[in-house]
Amino acid sequence: MLLLLVLLAAPDTHELRYRFEKGMSYDETTTRSFDFASGEGKEKQRLASSSIETLRRTVLETDETNHPTIERIEVLRFSQPVISSRPDDPGTVADPSEGKTFVWRRLEERWGLFDGKSDVTERHPRLVERLKNWRDARLPKAPVAVGATWEVSARTYLETAGLPVPSEIEGVSVHKLERVEGEVATISFRFVARAVLDGAAQEWDQTGTIRFDLARGRDLEWTAEGSVKVAGKEGGEGTFKMSRKVTYR
Repeated sequence: MLLLLVLLAAPDTHELRYRFEKGMSYDETTTRSFDFASGEGKEKQRLASSSIETLRRTVLETDETNHPTIERIEVLRFSQPVISSRPDDPGTVADPSEGKTFVWRRLEERWGLFDGKSDVTERHPRLVERLKNWRDARLPKAPVAVGATWEVSARTYLETAGLPVPSEIEGVSVHKLERVEGEVATISFRFVARAVLDGAAQEWDQTGTIRFDLARGRDLEWTAEGSVKVAGKEGGEGTFKMSRKVTYR
């Protein structure tokens, strides 16, 4: 009887897990902007960059965990940010992968990007960086209740964002299941880290939100914004914003 009461009193939990299906197709559109100021007085400089990416992904094969092993990647738009001293007009140029279609294939412990029958992984490093890691590394391993929190290492946080990881980095991202409305979960996170890049110490502080479709195991939307501080003579302070919207076809 006591066990029954305990079970009845236990809060509802929710499984946050990706589930991909063969033939599933979706568009990911990601925008990023960065604004950085360094120096003082007349020597002060402002640098800015922006980028936008739209990838159309079609799952061709999956494994026993319902994760893709082969995908078709259509690069509808993939801009290379151009750093500028004019924050109002940073400008972008197309990455060499823009307008092309690739096959993204799991090769034992790594992934490979193929154009036809040729391995072109090394020729498209920015695209590979975006594709090579699963974002579910940010999700909890077991079902969680509303209000529950979990931690993700700074290294994993950057990897799952498809961003380069400095060799010297420490920090953590704390995630929280804020609420569940219908079948949509809202997850908040705060990422605080310190790293050394090109000999300069950097401090990052970001907050963001993830909207996740529980019933179908899919991302719906990500947003994040935050600040960065760089120490040293060439250092300064900057802000960062990112949004990703996923549209299923």
